[in-house]
Amino acid sequence: LARDLVFSSMHEGVIVTSKPETIADYNDAVTKLFPAFSRDVRGRRLSEAIPRYTDFLPEEGDSADYRPELSQPAARSPKAERRKASRATARKIEAPAVSCYEVKNIPVLNQNRQAIGNAFIFRDVTREREYVESLKKRALIDGVTELYNRIYWDELAGNALQESLDAGSECAILMFDLDYFKNINDSYGHEFGDRVLRSVSKRVLSTLREHDLAGRYGGDEFCVCLPNTGRDESIAFSERLRKEISCISASYGGVIKPVTISIGISVASGGNRLNVSKYLAQADQALYSAKRNGRNRVEFFGEE
Repeated sequence: LARDLVFSSMHEGVIVTSKPETIADYNDAVTKLFPAFSRDVRGRRLSEAIPRYTDFLPEEGDSADYRPELSQPAARSPKAERRKASRATARKIEAPAVSCYEVKNIPVLNQNRQAIGNAFIFRDVTREREYVESLKKRALIDGVTELYNRIYWDELAGNALQESLDAGSECAILMFDLDYFKNINDSYGHEFGDRVLRSVSKRVLSTLREHDLAGRYGGDEFCVCLPNTGRDESIAFSERLRKEISCISASYGGVIKPVTISIGISVASGGNRLNVSKYLAQADQALYSAKRNGRNRVEFFGEE
């Protein structure tokens, strides 16, 4: 009786299977996750009650995250991640917007320590995952612009640069900043300056292609990595970005302040392999040439 009370009153969902993967028992909490368990499914195959269960249930002794709304696997445990490495390509890192359950697969042993089945335990970890994701976002994303911060952009851009060169392609590195931004901060305050930076970052994100990477390098300086992109295409992209940002209307007290940027470009090719910081320094040099030559313009390194 005590065992039945504890089992049925647990907040965690529990499914016990006997080999070969036959449902032996489960508690009421499981029915909230899998409606099929509202009927008595004891003695039936697990695949009958949970189609495609192998997509998200972990291997024996392992764990995985399950998000019911997505009906697909989420983040795996470090042990599972090592078996299936992946590279993040998202422009932003978002906290999960759906419930998340940690699923553990624990072997059920008989008196002789032989495995006779498995116990799958579902624990609600939604708040924990949201907290971890929020910490991750703060560590990797700039708080004002919501672009990658300098450290994370350097890492991602370095990887993209090497991948482009390894594929026999080119990779463009851009550096740009806002013209006369110090005057905006000094005249109207940092809060207004942050509003301008956020407007700029939105225009940057809307201009990027799928695999491009944008980051805030510091102050009003931004950096962009354009994988598999050469001279002409990077100049065309930069001109689009420059014109897009010039459409921003920053108003303060009825006064409209124009927003323009100056851009410097450097392109890495297979015959000239340097690390990303070297190409960024070249792009920065081209940026200052754009400043000297009148601002609100694009300059290519070596052609200033």
